[in-house]
Amino acid sequence: MIKIPERKYMPVQKLHVGLLKQPVNDSIQFYLNCCDILSGTLNFTELNRYIKMNKSKMKSLLTKVSTKKYKELQNIQEVFDNRDFEAYFLTHCSNIRNLLAEMLDPTSVIYFECILSSEPTALISAQNYLTVNYSMLKTASGEDVFKPEITNKGSVFKILEGIYNYDDFRDGKLALNWGAYNLCEELDINVCPYCNRIYTFTVVNSKKEITRPELDHYFPRSRFPLFAISFYNLIPSCKVCNSNIKKNDYLNIDDYLHPYINSLSPAYRFDFLSLDLAAAEGKNRNNKIFINQNGVVDTKSDKFLDKFLIEDIYERHKNVIPIFINKHKHYPDSVISEIAKLLSVQKEELLLSLYNPAQEEEIINTSLGKFTRDLYLKFRDYYNL
Repeated sequence: MIKIPERKYMPVQKLHVGLLKQPVNDSIQFYLNCCDILSGTLNFTELNRYIKMNKSKMKSLLTKVSTKKYKELQNIQEVFDNRDFEAYFLTHCSNIRNLLAEMLDPTSVIYFECILSSEPTALISAQNYLTVNYSMLKTASGEDVFKPEITNKGSVFKILEGIYNYDDFRDGKLALNWGAYNLCEELDINVCPYCNRIYTFTVVNSKKEITRPELDHYFPRSRFPLFAISFYNLIPSCKVCNSNIKKNDYLNIDDYLHPYINSLSPAYRFDFLSLDLAAAEGKNRNNKIFINQNGVVDTKSDKFLDKFLIEDIYERHKNVIPIFINKHKHYPDSVISEIAKLLSVQKEELLLSLYNPAQEEEIINTSLGKFTRDLYLKFRDYYNL
């Protein structure tokens, strides 16, 4: 895994939070107003108190807690007059209000701006706080409603989905001029940080959005709706890593690497072993590609490599090895030394031109960047520098 550099993501993180905080605040306030109307402390005419929200958005939020379908919500006041709300929502309305009020409290660990901006460990702390302090997030048998096997998750789960609405964010409907395409375009991550193989360009022309990376929810939104649009929970990645390998699996942040926070152990390098003489001479591809840990044990790195099947996948890139072997065979140290002397240049300058490895800071945007750089470092040791 390649760590996404701070220079790329920190300005985007601030932009992301700045543009999403108003629509998220309004959604929380809307549900808060609903609770107050049902309790009799607010008049229906004040439903849009403190917020600006069109009828379509209100209907969309109401479908999360009402017994009426979207098409049946023509007269919103009737929904309140007839109390056409899920029994769970009506029963826990007071506690739900307390939760919503706390989400608007800047001193709380579940303050919505913190949820949008916090790093993974803080997000998990917020999730734990929720489940410990709000009993309506438990089933009748006392199980956590966020567990994947729980099918009837209740109104609070739906409310969180409505507030942190990834579908609207993805489609650019949650905030003006800010959605998945905008985020990916600003991040400008051109190669998947998980595998460092597949290009993930964001392409937009004047007429339409063409392609972009998939956004992996590091903490799956099916289990963590609170983090559905949190910046650090949206990892630009390729389809293979996101949809085919990781899927909806939950990776404990204490056990696995995170692309915005960690990098693979610097001691871990791609290496190869030629399995016959012809391969050693660059005449075939019979080489075994593996990660050389160089005597270091890093549990997070090991779990990441296993999870994303890195060694298995990189076995398909055996074609690169003979290229390096043949370059060294045709340009051994003696030849490089002569050329360097003739041209009055440093030997390493010639080696960099010959092997053309990605620069360290460009690995994040270079397909097979780490692989080819690690191979270069291996062959560089064969030269007297």
